[in-house]
Amino acid sequence: MNIELLSHKHNLDTLERKLLQYLYDNIDEIKSIGIRKLASDNYTSTSMVYKLVKKLGFEGYSDMIHYISYTYNKSENNNENTYSKLYDTVKPYKKDFNSILSEYKNKQIVITGMGFSDIISNFISEALFLKGYSCAHTLHLQLLSPENKDNLLIIAISRSGKTSRLVELVEEANNHGFKIISFTANKNSKLAKASTLSVPIGSYDSFKSISEEFNTFFGELLLIFEYLTN
Repeated sequence: MNIELLSHKHNLDTLERKLLQYLYDNIDEIKSIGIRKLASDNYTSTSMVYKLVKKLGFEGYSDMIHYISYTYNKSENNNENTYSKLYDTVKPYKKDFNSILSEYKNKQIVITGMGFSDIISNFISEALFLKGYSCAHTLHLQLLSPENKDNLLIIAISRSGKTSRLVELVEEANNHGFKIISFTANKNSKLAKASTLSVPIGSYDSFKSISEEFNTFFGELLLIFEYLTN
């Protein structure tokens, strides 16, 4: 856990940093540290602890404790089989992915995303173009006319699966009978549910992660895309 990183990310004050450091320093006993003990040992009130809980995006104190413990243990148990596990997770999707992709070899494919996902969608568009596919990376509403449903494949990218404008377009495309492949970390998202095939990339947590120092979604997506298309 990088306390300095969290301080900048969540605008923590000195006391809030001290409370987090205390929990991290006592990680082995963290589940037995109640809110009153945390407050007492740091010469503050339970209301100040609750302020930290809310600032980090948790519903309650127990949620925060559980999450800190879980992410710490997950980090400790990480091993050299990360890539192997990554490929094992998406292996069941490879056949269906390539089956759908082959249907559109001589048709049109639109790869779309918003924000950082747009950068990745452009990369994937170029990669598929080099493999002989006709690609674009901007999805216009005009393209979603029902008469285009058999000639246009949509590939949508969103880590959360909640990007409102993207979800609206994909849901409309789904209602018109378009085939949709999505890449998202949130398998229960509206984006995933509106897709013909949704390929999971890692996992998604609705909490503001207090241990994540960098986002691996896009790196994992590139590795998985290369695996699926080779």
